[in-house]
Amino acid sequence: MKSIAPFLLILIVFSCYPTKSKKFEAEDIEQTMRDYRQAWMDGDSSRVLGMISDDIILFMPDREGKPIQGKEAVREFWFPKTDLSYPILNYEALETEIGGGDQHAYYQGISRLTWCTVENGVGRDTMTSISDFTTLLKMDGDQWKISRLMYVSKNTGYLR
Repeated sequence: MKSIAPFLLILIVFSCYPTKSKKFEAEDIEQTMRDYRQAWMDGDSSRVLGMISDDIILFMPDREGKPIQGKEAVREFWFPKTDLSYPILNYEALETEIGGGDQHAYYQGISRLTWCTVENGVGRDTMTSISDFTTLLKMDGDQWKISRLMYVSKNTGYLR
């Protein structure tokens, strides 16, 4: 029994140390991004904003190299108070690649986004945008949040 005592003491001591955060799993990143796209298609701005970090930086084409920084600025850009709305009709991620570690991950590929313009309840044009994208995520508590989002347009056009 005396020979087991040191071993048990070591087990007890090491069991008191906090465990590492949730281990990186590509499936978790894929699910997070699937949920993110679904939130957009559902028109749920609260869910969309809940999936981004407070210190997000959004890099958009045609912004003359000026990123949008911070959750509030991104909210104002994506969800402005106006009579115009842009319901998302379809949001696909193609040719994706996922990688990362315990605290940071990336998700990149080709984005195909289709939306329409609605003004005062009346539908207008329908557009499709195809972009290369890179999304950086970070672990925030026990969930992945988007911290950087970068798009490079390939094509934008009207659907007929």
